[in-house]
Amino acid sequence: MVHRLAAIVGLAIGLSVLPASHGLACAVQAGSVGLAGFPPGADVRNAFYWAAEDAGSVTFRIQRISDDCSGTRVTVGYRAVDDTALNGADFVLEAGRTGLLLDYAHEQAGSFEDVPVAIVDDAVVEPPVERAFIELHSPEGATLREPWRAPLFIVDDDAATPTYSFGEAERAQNESFGTVRLPVFRAGDASSEGTVTYSFAPETATDGDDYSAQDGALTFAAGERMKTIELQVVNDSAAEGDETLRVELSGGAVGGISSTRVTIVDNESDFAAPRSRLHHPKHDRTYRRTDYRLREIHVFTNDDPSGVVTAEMALRKKKRSGACAWWGRSGFVAGPCGSPRWIGMEQVNPSFYLFRLPKLKPSIGTPVKNYTMYSRAADGAGNVESAMRVGKNANRFEVSR
Repeated sequence: MVHRLAAIVGLAIGLSVLPASHGLACAVQAGSVGLAGFPPGADVRNAFYWAAEDAGSVTFRIQRISDDCSGTRVTVGYRAVDDTALNGADFVLEAGRTGLLLDYAHEQAGSFEDVPVAIVDDAVVEPPVERAFIELHSPEGATLREPWRAPLFIVDDDAATPTYSFGEAERAQNESFGTVRLPVFRAGDASSEGTVTYSFAPETATDGDDYSAQDGALTFAAGERMKTIELQVVNDSAAEGDETLRVELSGGAVGGISSTRVTIVDNESDFAAPRSRLHHPKHDRTYRRTDYRLREIHVFTNDDPSGVVTAEMALRKKKRSGACAWWGRSGFVAGPCGSPRWIGMEQVNPSFYLFRLPKLKPSIGTPVKNYTMYSRAADGAGNVESAMRVGKNANRFEVSR
């Protein structure tokens, strides 16, 4: 299933530097490539781009994400797909291809490419908002990750009076992903402050059970052309199918697309558990107790359509006597060898989680026989990974002095 809703994409550039110790011994799987999301912290599966005709250009970002630190270079193609806005008449984007390096930490230098789109500023009064799509395709050395396709909205600025409009008449949001952001544009004259009201009309979706939203108004400052309406989607456990509601604009200055139907995509039809993979520690390896790969536990996750929402780790110490103990944040706690104590991990990006450990006692020449690290992921539909696979998410290792 494809996550179909687009939300906001911003253009801010942020660079972070990869610590020198992290470029080592990484070769688990290829990374994935998608379009970057905005605002920071918002779900990166959601994206849209927009510009007024007089903006000159707008930029979209291609990001290598959910990477395994392999360090390999991947490539991906990009292009524009015409809709009501036409390449060459309303905007100009030459199709191309770009190469991206790993993305250990979000927006590491070399892991993204910012591509400008020229906006054609004509003197013709057109529909308030026209739309095309930015699309990624044909990745090599990686897979595509949502969003790999996002709308580009172009706002007309030639009319003598202001007109308020949505960018599209249909939007969809998987219930796993929380906030829906619907852009509202002001076309034509934007020289003074203006206001448009909005209201929600449930269809098969029920306010309070399936979503939460309140009617209201958007006030545009002088020169402002885009604001958003937000509603919260309820991630329940009921298998109920997709449900819909309408969001309506009202007021004398409304034109173009005055109503948008929002489809809330049910995730309970997804019964497959997500998958996780320990990047390190690796199976059947011996590490020095000072090795950073024992101090930072790395886990990569994968799931579609519901999306991983948490990842956990469990660390077992097995003694030569046969007794076991499980890590409990402040130290090991004795317990049955087959009963993991799961601990939440820190999310670095949508598919990369880490956990920081203190130094472990050696297992060579000591009463400790070995250690085993486990990982598991859970998705937005409530599916929890349960299959422990040796060499994948159940890795046994030893520690030297």
